[in-house]
Amino acid sequence: MYTYYHLTKQAVHQHRTRMIERELYYATLLDQSREVRKHHGRMGAKVIYDLLQPQHIGRVRFERLLMSNGFQVRRIKNYFKTTDSNGFTFYSNLIAGTTLTGINQVWVSDITYFLASDGTMYYLITIMDLYSRRIIGYAASLTMEAEQTSMKALAMALKFRGIELYDQLIHHSDRGGQYRYKEYMRRLNDHNIKISMCDSVYDNAHMERFNGTLKNDYLCLLDTSSLRKLRSSLKRTIWLYNEQRPHSSIMKMPPAAYEQYIQTLPTDQRPKQKIHEQISISKKSEKKKANK
Repeated sequence: MYTYYHLTKQAVHQHRTRMIERELYYATLLDQSREVRKHHGRMGAKVIYDLLQPQHIGRVRFERLLMSNGFQVRRIKNYFKTTDSNGFTFYSNLIAGTTLTGINQVWVSDITYFLASDGTMYYLITIMDLYSRRIIGYAASLTMEAEQTSMKALAMALKFRGIELYDQLIHHSDRGGQYRYKEYMRRLNDHNIKISMCDSVYDNAHMERFNGTLKNDYLCLLDTSSLRKLRSSLKRTIWLYNEQRPHSSIMKMPPAAYEQYIQTLPTDQRPKQKIHEQISISKKSEKKKANK
């Protein structure tokens, strides 16, 4: 037995109007998302949603809309090694398990390779304030020499912050030669900055993720056909990252806006950030043996 529903012409017209309005709204969202992609070439749908903060559509439906319209992003694997600790084990990891309450408490740094479209290998180094995720120092070079990489990035970071002596700042990095350079460590000591280094490759995850974003979402889409052009593209990318790209761990704000926001809060009301200890596979096996 069948049940029949009677629809008035008015109901049909209203339904059709709603469908047209929805399609127009979706088209507007796609246009806005494509405009974002012009500047943030490989930004994912989730981050675009946080940036646009669209009304009348949820995150899941928004992501499906973008995925069905060609916004998929294929990740690029890292096949090169840029860290050579050469048995250096002097500095320990000072940041694992700590809680951050403001900027200039932990700076993290890493160096990575970048393969330009013409096949030239470059090296990129950045320094990030871990609390705000803001990139405060960076450099690009044809070599991994400290004078062209870590020293330049550190000089930029120190100039940007403009503080002579730091009360509780820790500089955290891997054990690469750029960070073991005597002049580099002397410069840190001159500003009362404590030195911290990774116990394993897992201990600098924040910078590993940033490097992936830097290279795969931005630089690979820009003109890097010479060192001069790479440096120009790097400068623009860092500006976009700091000023426009929302970050999920800092209330979905861009780093620069987040730093401005926390300045409006009393010190005891600023968000706290726990730095979780990353446990390497070797450490996990040691723990299992100890528990047997």
